[in-house]
This record gives sequence, C-alpha cells and structure tokens, in this order.
Amino acid sequence: MLSDKNKVSLYQAMLLFMTILFTAAIRFVPLTTARKAGRAAWLIPIPTAIVLAVLFILLHNIYKKYPNNSVLDIIEDILGRPLAIVLAALYLMWFVIITSLFTRYYGGRLVATIFPNGDIRIFMICMLAFVGVMLQSGIVTICRMNEIIFYVIVTVFIILIFLMLPQVDIKNLTPITYKDIIPILDGSLSILSLWVYFVYMFFFGDEINDKEKIWKTGIKTTFFLFITTMLFLFIVIGRVGASIVQRLPLPFVASVKIISLFNTLERLESLVVILWISADAILIATMTYITLKTGKYLFKLSTIKPFIWIMLTFIYFFSLYIAKSLFELQSFSSKVADFGDLTFGAIIPVSVYIIGKVRKKI
Repeated sequence: MLSDKNKVSLYQAMLLFMTILFTAAIRFVPLTTARKAGRAAWLIPIPTAIVLAVLFILLHNIYKKYPNNSVLDIIEDILGRPLAIVLAALYLMWFVIITSLFTRYYGGRLVATIFPNGDIRIFMICMLAFVGVMLQSGIVTICRMNEIIFYVIVTVFIILIFLMLPQVDIKNLTPITYKDIIPILDGSLSILSLWVYFVYMFFFGDEINDKEKIWKTGIKTTFFLFITTMLFLFIVIGRVGASIVQRLPLPFVASVKIISLFNTLERLESLVVILWISADAILIATMTYITLKTGKYLFKLSTIKPFIWIMLTFIYFFSLYIAKSLFELQSFSSKVADFGDLTFGAIIPVSVYIIGKVRKKI
C-alpha cells in the first residue's frame, strides 16, 4: 500500500472531478439542454442531482467493503478475473476515445476563438507535451495544481454571475408547465453523462485516502454542482434566450462577450478562455492518468511511467482522425459519447453493485 503522502484526499479527488466538469459543461451543457428543454432547461439539474446523490450512496456502500481498492479491483472480486479483464479492456478503449475527443475539442476551440489561422496540431502537441510533464510527477502533483485552478475558476465564475445577473430576462425562463417535465427528464441525461465522471476518479481509488467519507463529501459535491449548474443555465438562457442558445457554438462565451461594467470592463471572454485552457490541461492529464491506470491493471504492469509518452502519442494521432470536422465531432459527442459515458459511468457500476448485493459481497 502507498504511504499517505503519496495519496490524494477524497476532497482533492472531488475537486479534480469538478474542474473536469468545468471545461465539458461550458462546451456542452447550455447547447444540449436548451435543445431538449428550451426555456425550462435551467431546471434540469434537479433530477440530475437526485440521481447523482443515489450513485454516491451506492459508491459509499461499495467502499465500506473495499476501502483500499480501485474500481477494477472491486469488479474483479465481484465478477471474477475473466469478466473483469473484458470490462477493463472496454473501459480502456472508452477512456482513449473520450481523452482523444477532449484533446481535439481543445485544439478546435483555440482555432475557433483566438487563433483562427492557427494549426490545430501545434496546439495539441503543446498541450500533450505539458500533460506529459505533469504525469511524470503523478496524480498528487496534478491534484495540488488543480486546487489552485479550481478556486480561481470558482472566483471568476462568481464574479461573472454577479455581472450578468442584472441582464437576465425572466421572460426567457418562463412560463414553465407540466408539459416541460418530460423534456427536463430527457435533458437531465445529458448532464448526468458528465456528472458520472466522478466514478472515473475511483479508477485510481487505491491512491485516494478517507474513502469512508464518500457519502458526506458526495452530498457536498452534489449540492455544489446543483447550485452552480442551475445558476449557469439560468444566466445563459435568461440573457440570450433558449432559441438563440441552441444556435450558438459556445453560448457561455458569447454571454460573457457582451458584459460591460460602466464601459470599462469588457472582453472578459479572454479570461474565460485562459481558465478553460487550464481546466483542459487538468482534464486531459486526469483522463490520461486514468487510462494508464486501467492499462496497468489490464496488463499487470508494475509502473505506468514508461508508457506515458507512448499513450500521449497515440492520443494525438487518434484525436486527429476521430472526426474530420467540428460537425462530425459534435455529432459523435451527442450520439455516441453521451450514451457511452452513461453506460460506463452509471449502468455498469450500478449493475456491478446489484450483482455484488446478490452475491453478498457488498
């Protein structure tokens, strides 16, 4: 077992999870929720938070029996080694896909927002090189860097909310009727497909301390996500309207662009993009680390360090060929990625939990 100094706290792991959500949420959440629920989209976090709380309860019950194991170790004990190997292989492929997807989105966003004539390959190489250096230091260093980034993001988010709130038009958010219930529930799946990323954090569960606090920390995390996501959607949709949000590639950035405080505070979108890039670095580093940890389990490796650059090289080339255009990338995300994350982040873990209960291993 690793000594405590070489582990991260559960609190740090949840901060990592929430930073990961920042970059994905800005890109996907306003667009997908507005398309599914229209002006009622700001209520979507309600059912999503309920489901997330239930998933935290299940994970808490699992880790009461397996306090020092990763997700794959738990799956092996419950389902047996052969089936665990099959699932590990599937998880490995999925982690490579979504890490490549986020890498491609990162490069595409820089070209679309700041460097319209830039070469996407250069941005991706620079990011992956930086990620490689981060990974050499291990997950503890990544978590410590993330603590600073997370609190800066939260501070800026609060400031932006304060600046944009007076310009919210309630007419863009109402009326809400019983007919919005089904669209809200449908839209909640889009957010849940991102929120289940907390399960991925436990693929390095053997490196996380105080997992007996999962329920307590999980409730705090759920409440934080519920409040911030609802405010996020309330502001974006309330300012520009659901019909316009549906047509904007980056609705939140567009909302920030029109902020003006006494004609002196403008172009805050540059600050948002800088924070977005920082969160992208944490996202790609964390998902690559989880991918390598999965490979370590699958191939019984003693260490992952020799394979860091090999994995990053593969992610670079795969991210170039995962889609030919931004349209294909977005189509893949909406049609494949959401379903995949729900499957790997919720359906499989819940199924393992049920089987564990039946076999009296939990």
